[in-house]
Amino acid sequence: KNNYGQLGIGSYTNTTVPQQVPNLQGVKQLEAGTFHAMALTASGLVYAWGHNAEGELGNGTTSNSNIPVKMLNTGSVKSIGIGEQVSFVIRTDGSLYICGLNYSGEQCDSTGVRKTTLHKVPITEKVKMASGEYGSCMALTENGKLYTWGSNGYGKLGSGGTENSSTPQVVIDSGVIDADMGYFSSTALTEGGQVYFWGHGGTDTPSV
Repeated sequence: KNNYGQLGIGSYTNTTVPQQVPNLQGVKQLEAGTFHAMALTASGLVYAWGHNAEGELGNGTTSNSNIPVKMLNTGSVKSIGIGEQVSFVIRTDGSLYICGLNYSGEQCDSTGVRKTTLHKVPITEKVKMASGEYGSCMALTENGKLYTWGSNGYGKLGSGGTENSSTPQVVIDSGVIDADMGYFSSTALTEGGQVYFWGHGGTDTPSV
């Protein structure tokens, strides 16, 4: 589907065969979300395209784009991450930046105002990975700590309730090596090989 230009091919027409995204070279990481996509090049530039009504393309506007546009305020970039109508950039110093939707505290404040350029997430540890889905966000630090924030429908933040949070909160304090978020549930993998799930159909706190 290409109704927001999320294919990045310079049109809003669907295509049934692969087409190259123009003017995008040297890509070392690619992330695809529900309505937009992101790319990180070997030279450290971050591009995004597709839906932008919430500012998730990070270029200071709310206009959709069917071609890659350069994100602003990226700094020196190590990796990128994507959520539904939110974008993440992890700098080489381990700091995490976010832009986009702010309906449920995704932008780490309670204003409800979308952010069209990247700003820093208040996590002091070095971040290894960040992702999100359906109004919720998570970040995994290099020391194995897992943070969540945003929408808490069905308890998928893992905080022991269903109240939204605009402040990143620790849900597992050590040993996490990978984590992911779905629409209504979340999961984490520990260095000991244990898998935790929480949210819809389960509990509002992480459980094996």
